[in-house]
Amino acid sequence: MRKFSTIGIFLVVLLFNETTLSCLSNASTIGCIEEERLALPKFKDSFTDNTGQLSTWHNQDCCSWKGLQCDEIIGHVVRLDLGVNLNTPQFNFSARLGANEVHSCLLQLKYLNHLDLAGNYFNRIPFPKFFGSMAQLRYLNLSYAAFSELVPHHLGNLSSLLVLDLNFNFEVTIDDFTWVYRLSSLQYVALSFMNLSQTQNLHKVLNMIPCVLELHLSDCGLDNIRELPSLLRNLTSVRVLDLSGNQSALTVLDLSYNKLNGTIPVSIGQLSNLKILDLSFNFLKGIVLSETHFANLSMLDELRTSSAFLTLKVRSDWIPPFQLKSFLMGSCKVGIQFPQWLQKGSC
Repeated sequence: MRKFSTIGIFLVVLLFNETTLSCLSNASTIGCIEEERLALPKFKDSFTDNTGQLSTWHNQDCCSWKGLQCDEIIGHVVRLDLGVNLNTPQFNFSARLGANEVHSCLLQLKYLNHLDLAGNYFNRIPFPKFFGSMAQLRYLNLSYAAFSELVPHHLGNLSSLLVLDLNFNFEVTIDDFTWVYRLSSLQYVALSFMNLSQTQNLHKVLNMIPCVLELHLSDCGLDNIRELPSLLRNLTSVRVLDLSGNQSALTVLDLSYNKLNGTIPVSIGQLSNLKILDLSFNFLKGIVLSETHFANLSMLDELRTSSAFLTLKVRSDWIPPFQLKSFLMGSCKVGIQFPQWLQKGSC
């Protein structure tokens, strides 16, 4: 009797293990969800596909279609990546997908967290409003996509968003930046070559996003960002800040007594109206200030770099574009020779 019980227990355990392994195996190889498979062809049909980029979108398993990725356990589509890189020398513009709409069937992909349509041509259609309803998105890249008109405010509903890239949508504007405040998890924001000339509350909102690591705002019409010093002072997590190509009316840039580190962008040399630049008392050891940083600072009167521990690297015969009234440079390196431009009274 005892022997039979032992054999019985062994068989039960064996059957249980085989059943469990079978279930796990089926879960890891499950095909795509039927509702999603039926929705995706509508999205495909909205494109002009001259080079067969979507030629795989026809069999029963949509998880095997080009650009799609499904969760291995539950089978839902979690990633849609049809983005193309326009910056590679070998890129063929005819290979881009073209469309006159972005079909709202994407809302059927309720688990989608990564959407990349960068580089495809959407023929200046209005920025799609339904993107703001794709609540699971963590990554949204619509750069170089030729959208137009306003970014809808309810894009701020994407509270899990980490990456927002709208670069090079020349005809897209943001009227009020307040909706961005709700994107509290944002780490990467790229809005270069958009029209932000009339955008309200830009600096106020950016000061309230705690996690931003990269902020790209080049050539977007920020010609009168007088709030720039307060903006920079509060973006303590930022590692990359690109404001190049904006003709600022800024006259004073005081970043003293912060814990700034990393490189100093050469685009600071484009602040042609700057009269006072103060980088003193920061952690800039080993960071170089070069001639390029001063390229267009012809109005500069005061330069303060004391206790920033940076290095001033210019040619011995360099003639600066400015005439300084005051230059405070304690604890900075200037090379083995005292700069001739200081000796000749450029200060």
